[in-house]
Amino acid sequence: MSLIKLNNASETISISLPGWLIEILDDVCEQTDYNRSTFCKRAIKRAILLSKTNDLDVWEKLYKEVQEKS
Repeated sequence: MSLIKLNNASETISISLPGWLIEILDDVCEQTDYNRSTFCKRAIKRAILLSKTNDLDVWEKLYKEVQEKS
């Protein structure tokens, strides 16, 4: 299976978060040794993947890939 090369260009965005959430974010970043940017990128990727699992077709596609390997 060939992988598509992802576009690695970055774009800066600005978001507003409540102060209490930033305090928690900073605490988690300190515990995990991530900076805010890295933590947010990972969280966004996971949230997108999680949103895709609501689609049952995703499981069928994943299962099909496993079957094709064997």
